[in-house]
This record gives sequence, C-alpha cells and structure tokens, in this order.
Amino acid sequence: MDRESLLTTLSLLRQGRAKLVSRFIDQDEVMLSDMFRFERSRALMALAMDRANVSWITHHYELFDRLAESVPPDAAAVFKTCVLNLIDRFDHAREGDLTAEWALVQTMISEKKSLLEAQFDFSNKDDLNYRKLVFAQHRERALFERIFENAMEKKS
Repeated sequence: MDRESLLTTLSLLRQGRAKLVSRFIDQDEVMLSDMFRFERSRALMALAMDRANVSWITHHYELFDRLAESVPPDAAAVFKTCVLNLIDRFDHAREGDLTAEWALVQTMISEKKSLLEAQFDFSNKDDLNYRKLVFAQHRERALFERIFENAMEKKS
C-alpha cells in the first residue's frame, strides 16, 4: 500500500465519520426520533441502531462512487477492503443474536456486501450493478419499516 492510496482512503473514511457525526450535530430527525421512540425496548433500539449503521455503511459507497473517477486503482482497493471490514465488524458485533429480526438484517448486510464488492470492482462498474445497489437501499428502508411495525404489534 503506497502513501497516496492510504491518504486517499483515510480521507474518504474521514468523510464517512463526518457524516456520522453530522447526523447528531444536525439532529437527524429519523435517527434521533428512533432513539426516543424505542428507548424502552432493547430489541427495537438495536434495530434502530442497525438501520443507522446500514445507512452509514451505504454512505461510504456513495462517497466512493462520487470520487471513483479521481481515485487511483490502488486507493480503490484499499478503500474497498476498509469498507468491507466495516461491514464484517458490524455483522460480528451481534454474533449470537438469534432473533428473526437480526437474521433479516444479516441477510440485508450480506447482500449489501456482495453488491458493494461487485460495484467497487472497476471492471464491473456498470448501470445494472448500480441499479441493484439503489434498489437494495430502497428495499432496506421498506424492510426496516416492516420489521419495526411487526415488533411494535407484538409489543401491543
């Protein structure tokens, strides 16, 4: 790994962290309302955090996609490895969680990982992969909403 690739990757990761911090500073309505809405339910709070984490991971891809033309291939490989490691850490953080909700989140994470792997590959950068990734983002939002609705109904 050369110095330029490392610096480029660190810059992209810094922008990803800035997005995470800005959600708190700018008082992101969806994220913060979830924190208050689900404060009494550990399971729902975990789902809210999962939704925020999946969104944050997706933001890294969006950063990369915007800068793909100016990022050298070596830096792209380093950045890809870092983002995929983020996904793995997120996935392993809840090891042992056998809930149906977490199983669905894991399925989404696994699909996101494979889509990102394909999309990060410059030779595979085409409209079909991009449309699949966008579709996955929309589906994730809808699935998270369904999970929340089902969990809320169970609580009632």
